[in-house]
Amino acid sequence: MAEYLASIFGTEKDKVNCSFYFKIGACRHGDRCSRIHNKPTFSQTVLLQNLYHNPQNSAQTADGSHLANMTEEEMQEHFDNFFEDVFVELEDKYGEIEEMNVCDNLGDHLVGNVYVKFRREEDAEKAVADLNNRWFAGHPIYSELSPVTDFREACCRQYEMGLKAKTWRSTAATEECTRSGFCNFMHLKPISRELRRELYGRKRRRRRRNNYGGVSDKGPWIFGMLYVSTKELRLFEVDKRDAATLGPLIAKNVLPGTTVFSDEWAAYRCIPGLVNANGTPLNLDWHTVNHSVNFIDPATGVNTQRIESEWQKAKRRLVRNGNKTTPALMRSHLAWLWWRSVNARPNVKDKFRRLIEAIARRYPL
Repeated sequence: MAEYLASIFGTEKDKVNCSFYFKIGACRHGDRCSRIHNKPTFSQTVLLQNLYHNPQNSAQTADGSHLANMTEEEMQEHFDNFFEDVFVELEDKYGEIEEMNVCDNLGDHLVGNVYVKFRREEDAEKAVADLNNRWFAGHPIYSELSPVTDFREACCRQYEMGLKAKTWRSTAATEECTRSGFCNFMHLKPISRELRRELYGRKRRRRRRNNYGGVSDKGPWIFGMLYVSTKELRLFEVDKRDAATLGPLIAKNVLPGTTVFSDEWAAYRCIPGLVNANGTPLNLDWHTVNHSVNFIDPATGVNTQRIESEWQKAKRRLVRNGNKTTPALMRSHLAWLWWRSVNARPNVKDKFRRLIEAIARRYPL
């Protein structure tokens, strides 16, 4: 009898324990479910409930016209930025991640769910304890340990077959889930190939450093500033991240009286006392957010997410350039990223014409 009960545990034959909760870590009936939800006391996987807000699902108009100006590439870029922000933050702060998955379902129990599978159970436990006291994108984070460890069992087969057909640009009729976004199994939203190589390659690089002498990265560093209203991005290569290095860069590139948002890196404490080249105080209005506590300060709303998002986009462009991004050419690449931020759409309709005009001003006949 005991062997039989063990064999049917978590399956549809089990009339006591909820099979959906066991497979996907969520149930559409919630607390009203007639079967038991056995919440794990230890697990490698952490569930972050409803963390991702898909702009396609957050309809502001019934006909979806608010999305008319968003291309598929922009939608993918929006998702990649979110995925990278969360992945890097969690892995750097809590421990190595084996895999991270984001649900693209529409059902209340699955919409925007993020599943993070850590390599060690201790890291997952630490993450849950800390994340429940943090905020993301203006909302509190709700995290818990999840029973899901094998995502192959949790995913919708029809949805995955449809994704594969689209990936390979199949001309045959693609097999798609008949329940669409309201399926009770996971519809996992894919990230771009470039981002997958970048994020999951971090583990191999980290292991190589740990196994061969513990080599550490001592610079150079990239320091950046973003003018929020125009999205002008200025990036600088620096050898140190101290106040003596960063302070003069800020003073040279920021107008007097500007409001400045930053994290609480010690070097930024020089900001209130910065002066211009003539020795006149800049009187900068400086506000900070403590990233060890919140992504966004719940009291003031201060955050650095825009500069971080723009830097992630810039970094991916540098990665795509491959071997062309050498140390000797880094400053020219950073200058190109600045020029692109000023002269890209919607600021400029004809970028080539703007380039010719800039060349003509620099090298007059």
